[in-house]
Amino acid sequence: MAGPTPVSALIHAATMVTAGLYMLTRCNVIFQHSQTMMTVVAVVGALTALFAATIGITQNDIKKVLAYSTVSQLGFMFLACGVGAFSIGIFHVMTHAFFKALMFLGAGSVIHGMHHEQDMRRMGGLRKYMPKTYWTFLAGWLAICGIIPFSGFWSKDEILWRTASTEHIPFGWLLWIVATIAATCTAFYMTRLVAMTFWGRERFLETDAGGQADEAHAHGYAEHAKPHDAVTEAAGDRPRHEPGEYVGEPHAAGLHTHQTTPGAHALHEAPHGHGTHIPHESPPAMWIPLAVLAVLAVVGGLVGISQAFTGGAHVGGRANIVNWLDPVIWNPATGEFNKPHGAEAEHAAARPDAGFIASTSPATAAAVAASPAAETHGAATATTGETAHAATGTNAAAHAPYGDTGFNLAHSAEHALGSHTAAEWLFIIISLVAAGIGIGLGYLFYVKQPHLPGVWAARMGALYRASYNKYWIDELYGLLFTRRTMDAARGIYAVDSRSIDGAVNGVAWLTRRLSSFTGVFDNRVIDGIVNLVAYFIRGLMSNVFRAAQTGFAANYALVMIVGLFVALVLFFVPDLWAAVRGK
Repeated sequence: MAGPTPVSALIHAATMVTAGLYMLTRCNVIFQHSQTMMTVVAVVGALTALFAATIGITQNDIKKVLAYSTVSQLGFMFLACGVGAFSIGIFHVMTHAFFKALMFLGAGSVIHGMHHEQDMRRMGGLRKYMPKTYWTFLAGWLAICGIIPFSGFWSKDEILWRTASTEHIPFGWLLWIVATIAATCTAFYMTRLVAMTFWGRERFLETDAGGQADEAHAHGYAEHAKPHDAVTEAAGDRPRHEPGEYVGEPHAAGLHTHQTTPGAHALHEAPHGHGTHIPHESPPAMWIPLAVLAVLAVVGGLVGISQAFTGGAHVGGRANIVNWLDPVIWNPATGEFNKPHGAEAEHAAARPDAGFIASTSPATAAAVAASPAAETHGAATATTGETAHAATGTNAAAHAPYGDTGFNLAHSAEHALGSHTAAEWLFIIISLVAAGIGIGLGYLFYVKQPHLPGVWAARMGALYRASYNKYWIDELYGLLFTRRTMDAARGIYAVDSRSIDGAVNGVAWLTRRLSSFTGVFDNRVIDGIVNLVAYFIRGLMSNVFRAAQTGFAANYALVMIVGLFVALVLFFVPDLWAAVRGK
């Protein structure tokens, strides 16, 4: 999130999202061998979708809203996989890549036009200044809200339908409710983003820049760039950013009123040209990619058009994403790849308007197909509602891949309406109504009556603070993992520096001390003895030998006689001593 916006767009729209989802889809055979595992995936996906959506409602950084939106949409993708609709999960990541890349790059265009400002509370009314960015951004907004015919509608609606009609896990109806609430929240916080950024009053005229804009502008001024509108000087590089920490001063006091602090006035008078910058449209290098992605956000979903619009068939041949992915999706009911799921083939043969519900009994389907009412868009079956429901329930256990999964909301709607297509259209309408409610509430809160967010934030104080602080997940993660990792690193450093390095340095010290001792011993003792002997020989013996070398023959004869005498004494003394002792 701290990097360039194109990098954020790549990571959130395509790279980070796809890794786990592709792994899960490619391993669908393994996951589908366990209903428990499928349930875990679906529950985690649904809760993630709702959890992140509730965080996105209160964030003010335009990129953070989109970031938590990504997490929420990732939850929808995993929910699709958990209910057995792996191909729809991949379909949603494809459509999501279009509209989320569009909105991230659009956010980058807004940040560029707003001179590095990312706080939506300092924006507003930008559609007048940035029309190209605005109209392309609207395509992404309508797509993620799930408005027909934008790309997000086809994938998100199909996820909700597959969740309500799933026979892979129990309590699909409950997960459908959670996902529908999450979809409503999505429409709300995305409308909030659009309203705070492009609609309403021009708040950037009412308050000085702050946050990232402060530091970016001050840095630009320090580099002799154009004048800036920073209230504080650049904070400089920091070794790290704590959770929720701004880069530079946030100037919260000036969010709704003009900054009137003495420091601000002083800077207004400063020679570096402080003042309000007027937003501007981004250059073609930035808005042309937005236009391309806007087109894909509109038509990209047609590769997976819903069966409710096609008479129950996946039209388009291999160009349809479901048909294209069939060879890698395993069917737990048949144990084969690239085959109709469960009783889908029987259902499709029995009724032209059949869809993806695998539990409709052949007898009931045949009765519906044979009745005149079925030929004229289907009314009640020949049997009573209770009998049909009982027959269907019995057959559901027989055809469902893991047996009876209990109450199925989609099947109940189908039996109540007497038509599978009618049931699917009912859920389509509910999906559109949920999106409309979210959009309507967002427009009411942030355009028509902008005082309402403050009123409801006060009424729901605890929930608002929890959402605004992201449920303190960053702090909890920092407490449990980041800081513990830092503590472990410090401990390892202490062991390394004090024990490992201490041992090595201690050996080096001991070696130095031993070498010093050896040097002293060699200099003082060994060399001392050698020198002493040399001195002795040189000082005493040399004199003796020199005295003996007189050069006179008489002296040499005397020495010879003395030596002969000594030799005779040494030769005869033992015998004389023995003789003396013998007496």
